Amino acid sequence: MPPTPAPLAAPTLVSPVNSASSVGNPVTLVWNAVTSATAYQVQVSTDSAFSTANTMAPVATGTKLQLPQLKEKTKQYWRVAAMAGNGCTPEKATTGATPPTPPAPPALVWSAVWSFTTGTNAPPPPPPPAPLAAPTLVSPANSASSVGNPVTLTWNAVTSATSYQVQLSTTSAFSTATTLAPVATGTKQQLPQLKEKTLYYWRVAAIGGNGCTPEKATTGATPSTPPTLVWSAVWTFTTGTSAPPAPKPPAVPTLISPVNLATSVTRPVTLVWSAISSATCYLVQVSTTNSFTASANTLQFYPTAAQQSLSQLAAGVTYYWRVKAVATSALMSDWSTVWSFTTVGTTPTAVLAAPILTSPASGATNLAQPVTLTWQAVTNATSYTVQIATDSAFSSNLSTYTGVTKTSYQLKSISVAVYYWRVKAVGTLNGVAAESTWSSTWHFTPAKPF
Repeated sequence: MPPTPAPLAAPTLVSPVNSASSVGNPVTLVWNAVTSATAYQVQVSTDSAFSTANTMAPVATGTKLQLPQLKEKTKQYWRVAAMAGNGCTPEKATTGATPPTPPAPPALVWSAVWSFTTGTNAPPPPPPPAPLAAPTLVSPANSASSVGNPVTLTWNAVTSATSYQVQLSTTSAFSTATTLAPVATGTKQQLPQLKEKTLYYWRVAAIGGNGCTPEKATTGATPSTPPTLVWSAVWTFTTGTSAPPAPKPPAVPTLISPVNLATSVTRPVTLVWSAISSATCYLVQVSTTNSFTASANTLQFYPTAAQQSLSQLAAGVTYYWRVKAVATSALMSDWSTVWSFTTVGTTPTAVLAAPILTSPASGATNLAQPVTLTWQAVTNATSYTVQIATDSAFSSNLSTYTGVTKTSYQLKSISVAVYYWRVKAVGTLNGVAAESTWSSTWHFTPAKPF
């Protein structure tokens, strides 16, 4: 018989540290590895002599062992010994030769004996809460057809539900179901755009949170398992034709002439920009300031063609202009870039007399529509500029009408409000371009239009 191999060294224990108390249950024992060891034998006992030891199955991998649940608040002793296998080599295992009597396994060399005292066992997790009731579906009505796209699903609320899970499928078994993100607020879900004229199945389940109550959240107790989802009845709908996409605003016009920063531009000036196919008209602003905020110095036009003639500009003045395309009153392009030009000549020094307003009398109310504004003629005036607004500073709802050749202007149907108006004369004096200051400001209130 071959000699008995030398025993392996005793392992060094690591944790729980010796004499540790209130150790969490279940307990994991840890020790250091021993050279040539192929397994480890662990013993646990309630007496230091290990007379009633519980010898665990050898630990074949690693240097730790999680013990089964132990009795609470009990002192336990433990030790570990290294093992070196059964002495069988690969050659003996594969040749089939009768192996000689193997040597006796080496004697186990136990580690030092350490102890620990268990604490209170962690409570078992609470049973899962009862599942919530199934929601009642509301709309689209079951078997609805030609449902507008995108579709909004609605259902009745379920008591204690914190959110809802929605599933959508083209099969009644939901084998290819689309599970949407939980609906955390409310009892409706707008679906993404669906395929046109297609039959869809849908169902909803109520979710009651993750089972964690405020008490459990603060004590560290194990939360319960979420309840099983209880699905609603399965309803169907068939999509109709998808809603048309929202209309796009017109493209931004490109300014053409006069070229930007042009000088000595002959009057009258014609502004030209690129035509926009979806535009029904254009909004043109011309101002002596590039911010277009001074309403008294800003002219505004609504031509239907991609150009605007300006006969009322002064000589030797720099003007700024911009254009936006208008499809409807609610659908317009952004403003174009701002260009500028300077008219030929010098700024006129001649001043015409300011027009004298005649009717309607200032403060007049309940005026029948259409309202006609009139004023006295001004010597040497060839045209007049009329402004109307809903405030005396002419900054709100301002409309400017230029090139008025008569001494009256009839307003189109307007809403009931207090309107302020004024007039300026434009012409020549001694062969020099001239204009007046603004007339006094009057106001009136029209009656409701028929």
